[in-house]
This record gives sequence, C-alpha cells and structure tokens, in this order.
Amino acid sequence: MTELLTRILLILVIVGATTVSAHSTFHMFAHQEYNHLHSHPESNHNSPHHKCMHDKIFNDELQLHGGDKSKSDLFMNLDVSRAVNLPLEHRTILTEKREIQKVHDVFSPIRIRLDTSAIANDVESRTCYSQGQQYKRGNPTSTNVICNDNSASNCWGTCQSGDVVTAAKQSRVLSLVNIVKAKIEAQLTTRRLTVFTVPATQAPCGAEGGVAPTSSSTAAWAMACIIESTYKRPIAGQLNINPAILDIYNSASNEHVLLSTLEHEVTHILGFSASMYSNYVDSNGNNLGESNVVATRQSNENGVQVSRTFFIHPTLRAMFQKITGCSSPVDVPIEEYGNSGSAGSHFDSRVFMNELMAPSLDGCQQFGRSCFTSVATLTLLQVTGWYQPNLTNAIEPTFGKNMGCSFATDRCNNWDTTRKGYYCTDTTSKKVTCAYHLRDKGVCDIVTFTSNLPAQYRYFSNPAMGGRVSWFDFCPLIRRYIACNDKTMPRRSSEVFNSNSACFEGNLELNGFSGTMEDESSSSRCLVYSCDKTRKILRIRLHTTSQYVDCPADQSYLKITSFNGFKGSIACPKLGYTLLCEAQEIAPSTDDGTGQYIDPNEAGNEKSDGTTNGKTCFFIFCWGGNANQTFKIWSTHFMLLIGIVLTLHMIFGYAASE
Repeated sequence: MTELLTRILLILVIVGATTVSAHSTFHMFAHQEYNHLHSHPESNHNSPHHKCMHDKIFNDELQLHGGDKSKSDLFMNLDVSRAVNLPLEHRTILTEKREIQKVHDVFSPIRIRLDTSAIANDVESRTCYSQGQQYKRGNPTSTNVICNDNSASNCWGTCQSGDVVTAAKQSRVLSLVNIVKAKIEAQLTTRRLTVFTVPATQAPCGAEGGVAPTSSSTAAWAMACIIESTYKRPIAGQLNINPAILDIYNSASNEHVLLSTLEHEVTHILGFSASMYSNYVDSNGNNLGESNVVATRQSNENGVQVSRTFFIHPTLRAMFQKITGCSSPVDVPIEEYGNSGSAGSHFDSRVFMNELMAPSLDGCQQFGRSCFTSVATLTLLQVTGWYQPNLTNAIEPTFGKNMGCSFATDRCNNWDTTRKGYYCTDTTSKKVTCAYHLRDKGVCDIVTFTSNLPAQYRYFSNPAMGGRVSWFDFCPLIRRYIACNDKTMPRRSSEVFNSNSACFEGNLELNGFSGTMEDESSSSRCLVYSCDKTRKILRIRLHTTSQYVDCPADQSYLKITSFNGFKGSIACPKLGYTLLCEAQEIAPSTDDGTGQYIDPNEAGNEKSDGTTNGKTCFFIFCWGGNANQTFKIWSTHFMLLIGIVLTLHMIFGYAASE
C-alpha cells in the first residue's frame, strides 16, 4: 500500500509504501513565509491569506546561496533521489534502462502518515507557547536579525498573542489535517513501494515547520522534500500553518477556508509544482520530459507581446475541452500573474476561478460559493504518472462550462456576452444580475485604480479601469451580492429565498405590489426552480404557487412577460438546465415540480420592496413579513425603549434633585 508519513510540522508523503520505518524525529525548514500563501478576499492586508507563493521558495533560496543547492537545507534531498525498495517482480533492468512491467505495476491506495511530534514539543524555538517568547524563522546567524512583517527567513521574532499554540489550537490543527488526509487517501492510488526508511541520523526536510509564526500575509506553506529514485516522485514533504489564521477563521462556518488551504498545500507536495514537471512519467513509468507537459506560447494581447505557459499534455487538453465545449482540444493555461511567487505552479485563476489549485481564494467566496477539488486537479495528478485518482464523481467546474473556444484562448472581453456572470462593464454597481453559477445575485466588480494597468490587462478606454482582482488578469466579472439561499435577505414581492432557489434575470412582482417597478434590464429575482429530468428542461416556480414556467428544451435564453397573478418579466437563462440541474459544484434543487410547501417566512409578500422584507413599520415598531425577524425587532426595540425611558428618568431625576 501507499503510505504517507506526517508530523503536523512535516507532511511526509510516502506514496505507495507497504512499510515505512521512521527512525528519526523529523523537522521542517520554514522557507520564506511566502512559500504557499493563501489570501482570503475578505481579509485585510494584515490577515493571513491564500495567495500561494510556491515557486518563490525555490527561487529566493537559490539566490540566497548563489545558485548552489548544496548550501541550502531546503534542497538537501531534492537532488539526491532516495532509493526505495520495489517488489522485485515489479521491475526489470534492460541495458541499464529501467523499464516497468506494466502487467505487474500495481496501484494501491495512498496512505499518509503524520509526524506531529514537534507541535507540542518543539525544542528548536520555532513554535510559540507563550506571549513574549522569542522564536526563530529559518536559521538566523545572529540574534540581532529581527523578523518584521516582510521578513522571509533567518530572523528572530517575538511571539504575539495570536502566535501562541494553545492546546485548543493543537487539537484543531490535528483535526483539520486528518480531514484533509482522509480525503486525499480516498481520492488517490499510487504505485507500491515495499519499504521506505529514514535514517535516525538524518533530518530529511530541514528544520522548521508545523504551527510556527510566519508573516501576517501567510496562512500556510508546504513543499516536498524527498523524492525517490525509481519514479522521481515526492515521497516526503513538510507543511506549516500560521497559528494566527486559526483565530481569524475560528468558526464552523468558515472551516472550509482552512481545509481548502491545507489541501491546496498538500497538493503541491504531491507534485503540482513547476519544479516537478520534468519528473512526470508515462503509464509505463518512463519519463515524459518537461516539453511534453508544459509549453510557453507568445501572443499579442492589446498590442503587447505576452508570454504565457500552458499544460499541453493530451489528457489535460481533453479535460479542458470538455469543460469549455470547444470544438478541439485546447491548451490549459497556467497562472502567469504573481511573478516567481505563484506563477508556474497553479491553474490560471482567470479561467479556473474557484478551483482548489488556483493561487488565491479570491474566486472561492466572492464569486463562487467555495473552493473545491475539481476534475482539473485530479487530472493533473493523473498526468504525473504517479497516481491514479478516482474520477468517478469528480466535480466539473461550472465556471467556463460550455463557454466555447474563446473562453480558453481569448481575452475576457471577447467571451460570450450572452452568458450571465462573466465579463461586465457596469461601473455603477447598480445593475443586479446573476453570478456565473446562477445561484446568487451579483454586481459588476469593476474599479478605477490610481495608476494605469499593464497594457495586456486593459479592457476600457480608461487605462486605469478594470476588475478588482489581479489574479483574474483584472477582468471585470460578476461578484456575488446576495445569496439566493440566504433566508435572512430582504426580498422583492415575488421572491423566495431557500436552498432550492436560483437567480433569474427580470423584474417579476406580485400583482398586488404597489411599489416602484424596477428596470427589467438591471434587476434579477431569486426564485425556486425544478429540474424535469425526463424532459431535461428547467422549470421556474412562480413565488409559492404551483405555477411553473417551462424553459426551452434547447436551453436558449427566453424572456417571459405574461403570468397569471404576476406582473413584470422573468427570463430563462442560456444553458439553464446544464448549469442548475447538471452542475456538481452546488447541489441542484430538490423541488419536485408539484408545488410543494414553501415556508411563508422564506417568501416575499405584496409589501416586500427589497428593503423591509414586507414588514410594515411605524417609528421603531414593525410587523408583518418574517415572523422570526419581527419578534427579534420587537424585542430589540422594546429593550431600546426601556433603556431610553430609564436614561431620561435618571437625567430628569438628577436635575430635580439639584
């Protein structure tokens, strides 16, 4: 079987080992805190964030040592392949060229072993156990080298309150890493190794990691640190989690942010790294050669010659063709933004917005609902030749689904403009449309910067105008504004907010609505929908009634304006059935199309104008609309009134006594 050795400090990835013998205490070298940075879109600049800087680790360390890997702990085992035992029947030697007998090339479930011994017992002063304690990053030559927020490594710092690794944090980290471990073990199989032994006298991964402080902009980092000689694959790695991130994401509602961050980092260890593309092997175990994995292309973008790197392996090209619906296989773009930090070892965020292996979490929550491991990442791991992933239920990204060849090859302003949620030009943020997955309302995320954007990232006559997110090549895209499953949101009269709701363009209202009608071209509605799987059509339910609008079988866009009991319009979206009923990114509606019961508190009424949820208010008192909210409002206002009365009594009573 495959085995993975891990200490929370050090993720030792032993892929395919039947027996693993670990005779030493493993340590990790905390390369610069920009290793794998994760930047969260809603965090401020002082918060750890998911902005992965995988490649910068190697480049900066090489520069530090004048290009001599032998002088760096970071590279101590990456260029010296570790021999491991393979079952003899699994290999033959022919004229000094190793060839794998495919018939015996058995894949077994990968196993991960965690070495977490140094989390609670770090003897090298890298982990904080009390505020004010001194800790070191890297291997500083003097105590006079003081860490600051821009320090990469080799410095001393003072532990702040958020840096302290409490028992609760230790327990939480172990829980998170074990969840990620279980997920990866369920997804991957790998070639078997018989035994892998780490000598007691050798620290295989340097000397830092675990739950050690990093710069405030770093949530976590990871790297592979040992490769084996047979397949040139990583078999050990290290992981560090910034303890401060555990205070920022400290509730069950945002636990997925941490899980996505950790899984992202472990995937770099597994082989999604520019430093390992040259090691990938074919199905027979023979080296593919980097030129058969990636290629650099030159193109003219807005009058500028731009160099971009792509995955060109046929399996990856076919995967991307299936997502985009392009008529022919297309190269898979690799992230180019971020220079040496993130460029090279991630899918391009511009087209893989909320994929697990995009370099930033920006697309995961502000545009999509979450990050997820899609068929793209699993296919990449398959292409390494080291793993066979379980693709049976692999999630296909919704972003880019059937957007055509232009999505894969052109600038975003040339994408299909009939699809909702993509390229936008509204500078007012007042036009409310739908997010790309059609489950939420959204607005155009467009800003004017204080300086001009690079020429290749300009889409408007104003060279300083563009999308807010740099990882998207500054493409202005539709950002999530209101989630249609959020029952607490103010709603229009016709709307229903629950788990079966989606976003539809239009200004539909109940006939009895007496408020101002919105412009249908700049408004949208959250309505329940149903999937007719027999006819393969999308059905839009009108409010809480049993009336449904049947959308076209060819999934074309259709605006409908005639309804019994309603006024205004609603539109069937292009590819609505595909995006809402067949997509795997978000679970589809369970409405059965028969008009099943809807809680009135989830629906608007004739007084709902999108601001008051249908409540009638006088002074500070409101009634109607959502009963639960009304009770809370009454309770809050009652307590406020009591407070005002008591305060006035005290004031006037004091004045009278004077």
